[in-house]
Amino acid sequence: MKNQQIYKDLNTSFVSLSDLLKCLRKQMFVGTVHFKSGNYEADIIVEKDHQLKARENIKRNGKLLTNKEILRHVLMRAKKPNGIVNVYRQSEKPEPILKRLLPRLHKKFDSVREEYSLANTQISSYLPKIQKQQEISAQNTNRRINKASLREKAAAAKVSTAVLNQQSAKKRIRQEFSVPKKRLHRKFDNSQTQITKSKNGTLTERDILLNLMSELLGMVDKNLAKANLNFSWMLEKTRAEVGRENFYPNPDSTFFKYENGKIVAGEKINTQLFVENVLTVLQGILKKLRSNSKFKEVYLTVNQEILALIYDRKTLYDKFAITSKLKKIAIN
Repeated sequence: MKNQQIYKDLNTSFVSLSDLLKCLRKQMFVGTVHFKSGNYEADIIVEKDHQLKARENIKRNGKLLTNKEILRHVLMRAKKPNGIVNVYRQSEKPEPILKRLLPRLHKKFDSVREEYSLANTQISSYLPKIQKQQEISAQNTNRRINKASLREKAAAAKVSTAVLNQQSAKKRIRQEFSVPKKRLHRKFDNSQTQITKSKNGTLTERDILLNLMSELLGMVDKNLAKANLNFSWMLEKTRAEVGRENFYPNPDSTFFKYENGKIVAGEKINTQLFVENVLTVLQGILKKLRSNSKFKEVYLTVNQEILALIYDRKTLYDKFAITSKLKKIAIN
């Protein structure tokens, strides 16, 4: 586990340690708040169950204080000015993606293997019948040869069907292992994508397009936030570098902007230009991540998420001509 410093050198002349702890607990924070005032130092530990534990670095003359007394003592000292507060978040190493996907892949593989086995069984059951019919046709008269021929054609058709089933099973096995390593079974609903509707309450093509792009940028935003990267700042910087002044304009304009995980746009948008602008900015951000070895893990994670979105949203992406362009960005 690693401790990530999220607030540094906060002065108690301007920050209330008590209010800071309340805010951190509301944000489901887990970690350590270090307080220093002169020669006095103390740590307040926020645990997973939101309980607070305090410890001091001084020795008292034979008197043992309870956790509440130490915490009260630290908060009293923090009310004085010129105290320094540093906040460290405790983070755990995420579970590998492949480990989470293995059970699902095994289940899919077993299902396809059963179909493959069934196809082989069908072929095996038909072969003896064909051989028998051939022997009968060789021994019969010319009058019965035509009837035997008809039976052979029927049997051959069944064999052909069984072979096609076998080929289909093999194809499905290959497809199962050619999908992105991280598959996301998303549902296009309010809980996942923050869908917004038009004023009349219906979901228009504009609403669907905005929410698709919001979901895409929101995913990148969340992954960059885990690495303590400011997505909004990178977005504005990249937009300025690629020269897309008609997308995400200056702060005094409200025609297009990204905020709180959503894209806000005017009532009328040019679909082709809108998609091109979003993907161009996204490509610029990925290039910045790829060029810095420190962000290699973030870059790979974002690429896997993009491939998963392409897989889960293919129908909608194809509708707005997003699939091929986004796939080029992820692969390159």
